Amino acid sequence: MKIRLGTIIVAAALALDESALAELPPQANSSVTNAAAVTEAKTFVGNAGESLNYRFYAPEKIETGRRYPLVLFLHGAGERGDDNAMQLTWGAWPIISYMKSKGIDGYLIAPQCPKGKQWVDTPWGLRAHKMPESPSAAMSLVVELLEKTIKDMPVDASRVYVTGLSMGGYGTWDIVQRRPELFAAAMPVCGGGDSSLAWKIRDVPIWTFHGDKDDAVPVVRSRQMVSALWQCDGKIRYREYPGVGHGCWIPTYNDHTVLDWLFAQKLQTPVKASRPVPRPALAARLAEGPEIIGIVHWGLNTYTDREWGFGDEDPAMLNPKKFDADQIVGACKAGGIGGLVVVAKHHDGFCLWPTKTTEHNITKTPFWKSWSPKLELENEKIPLSNSNSKLELKRETGRDYVKEMEQACRRAGLKFGVYCSPWDRNNAHYGTEKYVTDVFQQQLRELLSGDYGEIFEMWFDGANGGDGYYGGAREKRKIPDGYYRYDTETFAMVRKLQPKVCIFNEMDEADFRFCGNEQGLVDPDSRSTGGHYDGIWANYSKWANTGIIGGTTFHPIESDFPLRKGWFYHESERGTTRSAAYLTKLYLSSVGNASTMNIGIAPNKDGLLDADDVKALAGFRTLKDALFAHEVKQGESFNVVVMREDISKGEQVDEWEFIADGKAILRGKSIGLKRIRLLETPCAAKSCKVNVLKDGGALQGVSFKLYRADPELVRLVLSSTTESGETDTAKWMTATSDIWQ
Repeated sequence: MKIRLGTIIVAAALALDESALAELPPQANSSVTNAAAVTEAKTFVGNAGESLNYRFYAPEKIETGRRYPLVLFLHGAGERGDDNAMQLTWGAWPIISYMKSKGIDGYLIAPQCPKGKQWVDTPWGLRAHKMPESPSAAMSLVVELLEKTIKDMPVDASRVYVTGLSMGGYGTWDIVQRRPELFAAAMPVCGGGDSSLAWKIRDVPIWTFHGDKDDAVPVVRSRQMVSALWQCDGKIRYREYPGVGHGCWIPTYNDHTVLDWLFAQKLQTPVKASRPVPRPALAARLAEGPEIIGIVHWGLNTYTDREWGFGDEDPAMLNPKKFDADQIVGACKAGGIGGLVVVAKHHDGFCLWPTKTTEHNITKTPFWKSWSPKLELENEKIPLSNSNSKLELKRETGRDYVKEMEQACRRAGLKFGVYCSPWDRNNAHYGTEKYVTDVFQQQLRELLSGDYGEIFEMWFDGANGGDGYYGGAREKRKIPDGYYRYDTETFAMVRKLQPKVCIFNEMDEADFRFCGNEQGLVDPDSRSTGGHYDGIWANYSKWANTGIIGGTTFHPIESDFPLRKGWFYHESERGTTRSAAYLTKLYLSSVGNASTMNIGIAPNKDGLLDADDVKALAGFRTLKDALFAHEVKQGESFNVVVMREDISKGEQVDEWEFIADGKAILRGKSIGLKRIRLLETPCAAKSCKVNVLKDGGALQGVSFKLYRADPELVRLVLSSTTESGETDTAKWMTATSDIWQ
């Protein structure tokens, strides 16, 4: 017999496999028997000719003109096969029984995944996975079957639900992330999804469940999805069962309050699809600033004349004669910098605070034992009873560099952040699980748990191993992908400790991304939306500087570059400080192209910022402020244009032109957070506007301001150059991109 593709075949009543049933627990045995008695065994043939067995439950009587809710149920791995019955073992019968007891007429589809196949093509034991580009063969058939049922049967399209357990929990996350417009609600049970795509389902009500003792699917899989949805303001509920293992579906599906919630959900009127939007913490940061920050590199490398220490350096070298955190911070503030990220530990593993995780820390230095009259004077005002006072921290124990920098930032009104290198060339445990859990993550807890106040940014770079001291081993170590557990544990821990923090890293779950160079250069049409970072530098670098139209994450650039040639201070680099004019040009390249500007600050061996650097920063602020000192109205002469886009629905502008008296004088692709353009020749147009030529379908509006700057200043900034090239760090990243893989 010829079978038409895309059809449903009603199978003959099947005799249940009694031997298979006998092996099931009594509760599961009766569930299969009960559900089989009220469902039809059917087979669906997809458009490609592949078939899928499924069970179908329908109302006893279909009333004309009435439409009914539908539940898609996805079973676990143990119920795969071709008997078209075992998929009823767990979950399906409690749902059907609930519908009967509540008088809810509706449909239930319970497909059976063939042996050897999966709803999602990913290993279940992984702590994270990225959604495959295409659905699995089994999932493709499920989608076809679901769409055909909705089309052919009197289904209420506003009340279509999906739930599944274990392998089916993965399937639930997968199908709702691929087709969120289909579902009024989803209930994944002990599964896992792609947390980088959480933004796609933030409008879908989801209640997810997991046992904290699950040894089959790590509980972190549910936790990371909940965290990701919370970060993008999703409609998420979570129940975690204490002491429960992999079978948490039993209490879940037998809890009528859970099913009450499911059937109460209704698909709202669709709105125009938005593109990715910032997480709440990032949105607040972008609204409040700062748009210019700095990252401070000072430590043993300052005294060894290296960029990267090997890990065997002597802490006794850290002995500055005039260290003054207020001088460093004050110079940064005078330069218009609004926040500082302080390097608390670089790749050499030396910790610039009194950590308990390693002896290789500031307590072994002369600096720790030194004392500053300025601190003595200030501390007289602080009562000893204050456990966080400088008096107690400094006089009784020693000088904490990170603490002194933090307090200087607070006094100056700058935001304070930290960088703690994940790579540790000193630690003997580097490369083992013990290093991640007992050293690296514990160091983060020490820095973020409150002793150093509110942290506005946490920096994580891509330093992923190589040669080092490693406790005396003096060898090369390479770490596996995901070693630092950024996307599964570390970022979530950081955000829990510091809810307002923003994270810098290439990973999808971070807030700011690396632009691909350390020169401060950003593509004029760069977008804040990026793609998926798969851990391969060559793939990431294709879009790092440009972004992607309609990308999967809102992940704006933070454009970092050193004020001199290197990140750390080197006597040989005297005279290489970037000029004020060139810093202003880099401001236009970074902030003027929807990026945050991050200037590398390098105090010298005395513990001060060099005079050349202080002068350049102050000059930069003067020139930058002069560009925007005189706002003008339409009809007045202008040579500076600043455009902004309302990103409440994500970056929507895909092509634009700036019109002055009917003529396009500027053109571009993206606007986003901010776009600044300088005109070499001032324009005196009576009427100006921004024409959006292409957009994503949910444009929320574009605004602009006009300024008049001294034409000589504009020419100075646009023509400025620098002899300082890419830093050694960036060159190393390019030369050894295999380490990123």
